[in-house]
Amino acid sequence: MLFGLVAVSGLRLMVSGGLSQRDALIAAIALGIGIGVPSQAEWLKTLPTVVQTFLESGVSAGGLAALLLNLLIPAEDQKKKIKKEPAEVL
Repeated sequence: MLFGLVAVSGLRLMVSGGLSQRDALIAAIALGIGIGVPSQAEWLKTLPTVVQTFLESGVSAGGLAALLLNLLIPAEDQKKKIKKEPAEVL
């Protein structure tokens, strides 16, 4: 029950802050990885020991996924900024 209350509080906080489509995608994928990957014990055994260490915990797996996705998926402001800047003339 405690986990459920913490999860609901976190979701309420995320929604009240306003989620963009990018943020919702990152949160959904990270949550899925955080729940799914640690439950696949047989698959985890096939990975190198260093990778197993990071992925055996749902918190670390989901956190790493969120961090990597946040770096890989460009934010909306960056897309607009790139489009508005004129090309340099040499």
